[in-house]
Amino acid sequence: MNFDFSAEQYEFRDAFRDYLARDYPLAAHVRQATDYPLATPLWAGLSGMGLFGMLVPEAHGGLGLGFIDLALVLEELGRSLATPAAADTLAATDLLVRYGTPAQQACWLPGIASGTVRVALAVAEDGAGHGLDGLVTSARPIAGGYRLDGTKLMVAEAATADLLLVVARLPSQQQLSVFALPRDATGIALRPHTTLDIGARYVEVTLSSVHCDANALIGEVGAADRLYDTAAAIAAIELVGIGQQMLRVAVEYAKQREQFGRPIGSFQAIKHRCADMAVAVDAAASAAYFAAWAIAESPHEAPRAVSIAKSFCGDAARAACNGAIQVHGGIGFTWDLGLHYYLRRCKVLETTWGDANWHRERVLAETLAEMGLQAANSATHLSESLCKLAP
Repeated sequence: MNFDFSAEQYEFRDAFRDYLARDYPLAAHVRQATDYPLATPLWAGLSGMGLFGMLVPEAHGGLGLGFIDLALVLEELGRSLATPAAADTLAATDLLVRYGTPAQQACWLPGIASGTVRVALAVAEDGAGHGLDGLVTSARPIAGGYRLDGTKLMVAEAATADLLLVVARLPSQQQLSVFALPRDATGIALRPHTTLDIGARYVEVTLSSVHCDANALIGEVGAADRLYDTAAAIAAIELVGIGQQMLRVAVEYAKQREQFGRPIGSFQAIKHRCADMAVAVDAAASAAYFAAWAIAESPHEAPRAVSIAKSFCGDAARAACNGAIQVHGGIGFTWDLGLHYYLRRCKVLETTWGDANWHRERVLAETLAEMGLQAANSATHLSESLCKLAP
């Protein structure tokens, strides 16, 4: 059985890689620190290549593809340090396709597919930790709709978004719900964050008595969990792209840089470091691809697959960033070379949508629960068998 991607999927990836390398090189990120509007032509270019229509059904102007088709392209977004707004919009698209009502899909999906609608995900909160259990933003039913109150942190590119997907808790539900709010709705206030990732813009979103109608509610049970896992899977795949790029840069430099009359890549210490990076990044890619498959084809396996990928890919990407800087020696730490941009994005993605410790704990908890259930089932079967054998 062939588990590899198809030739068409690789060709689509190569098209994005060529575009991003040509029109959005690392030098753009160096300038972007003071000239952030550079993100605007990038968005137009990604939209023109069909990125935001990939998950949108054909009936709404999209390509009707699946999450697996998106995986290789997401690697290229990570490799190029593309705006986090792209990842958030793709995660929101998946949610709307799976949980949105026909009216919600008709309202938002055509605009997303054409690139005229950008979406920001407002999920994390101060003091809530990772995951969704600690979120306290409230959505109280009122006449004809809901009133939302709360504060969200680390909302990527919210200042330029058209739509906010806000995770909030209804008083009558243990499960959290997702609400679609126009970014300029009355009662929404934005305050910029200063973060390690200077190639992106994150803000704090405060919701003060924000009123929305009943149609703002996207799905109910399971929608917030789906959004969280999809966003975490996207982050894991982007981390693979960062690791791949850092590995490539390190190997190229090791081939060119000479010391003692020979390329430094011929020295055992450098070869072993690059080999370790290659093994880790390759294994991370396998974990990320399985998570993408689970998101697309096997929702019941998705939480564990996503957690395995998110924890492992974060470790691998960080090791690749550190290794690439070390291979470059002193110049690796300089501002102008720009390797620190990848390390900065990597560190933010590592902790966004759950850090490695949280995801490993989730894998352990789910595995132990499954083992406990299997043990209970085995004990039940054994008891029934013994009863049948009893005189």
